[in-house]
Amino acid sequence: MRPPELLALCNAIESTSMSLFIQKNSWVVPLVQIIHIFAIAAILISSLTIYSSFLRLNQSQLGVHTIAHQFKTYLYLSLIILLLSGSVLIIGEPARSLANDAFQIKMVFLLIALLCNFYLFKQLKNSQEISRALSLFAVAMWLGVVFSGRWIAYV
Repeated sequence: MRPPELLALCNAIESTSMSLFIQKNSWVVPLVQIIHIFAIAAILISSLTIYSSFLRLNQSQLGVHTIAHQFKTYLYLSLIILLLSGSVLIIGEPARSLANDAFQIKMVFLLIALLCNFYLFKQLKNSQEISRALSLFAVAMWLGVVFSGRWIAYV
């Protein structure tokens, strides 16, 4: 059951000129989905590289600080691309996303993953020991984002 306010919001977004443009041009959603998928892949690669250095799984000669600093840029750039592409997808098909349980679960996973990232990077900046358990949990949250994102199409 969807709250009527959420459905009213979806209807309001769906009637905007931007949404109508996206709906009318059948190439927009597939193109933006491709960009969105590439950005999530970049986040996964960056996150797994950073967290593997936190967990001491990679055998790189570079230190944890260097690896985290290098890949943090890709991570945040990919997040910006995800925000923009996700916004286009929501505007184009608001009911498919906003009113979808899988989308809402994806957003919870995303929020938790981001909070883990910010906390772990803060620990690293303050030269504190990085929590291995929290690193593994953050990886699990990013994987939750991916799997729930894929599930949107089936719910």
